[in-house]
Amino acid sequence: MLTLTANSLTESLDNRVSVLKRAGIKELDLIIVKSYRVFDNFPNNYNGFLDEMKLKRRELNSKLGAGLARDFGEYTRSIYKFFPDEAFNFVREAFERYIDDHLKDYMSSNFKKSDLFQRKYITGFQASKAIGAKIEFVRECINKGIVTGCYEPKNRLYNTVLVKKEFELFKDNLIKGIPLLASIIWLKYKHTS
Repeated sequence: MLTLTANSLTESLDNRVSVLKRAGIKELDLIIVKSYRVFDNFPNNYNGFLDEMKLKRRELNSKLGAGLARDFGEYTRSIYKFFPDEAFNFVREAFERYIDDHLKDYMSSNFKKSDLFQRKYITGFQASKAIGAKIEFVRECINKGIVTGCYEPKNRLYNTVLVKKEFELFKDNLIKGIPLLASIIWLKYKHTS
């Protein structure tokens, strides 16, 4: 994990050769210390590391595409593929919380095709279909903080994404008995058969 972090800290998009392979003793020492600091004061320093990586990758090559691939490159795939042990769950969970907090940055169609999206998120259309309500109801629930998600206008339509776990709990609560705030919104947007 430290090697992956060190590579991410020193990655150059122009030159795919790892800086670690070319670094001298002093440079390696600085890289190792910086890598350890990412995990000190966790998850605050880790979030700072992700912010730094995202900004650096965006500055180096703005033509790289959009979303997770542009901002984190191989890091996203690596934390799942090469570190599947439970011991690294804390890193994956912190990464996913970071994505939740910055969800609007990652609403592209490429993200919706990713493994991370399939495991963790649900589209607004899927959510509205699952509870038998209009998409406007789902958006209102996001606005009121009932579920975590976001939506953005795209070509006169809205691209809506929700956090799957929270939505499933919300759906279960609707089935058990609708909370007051949700029932008011529900009546406003319920499908009419």
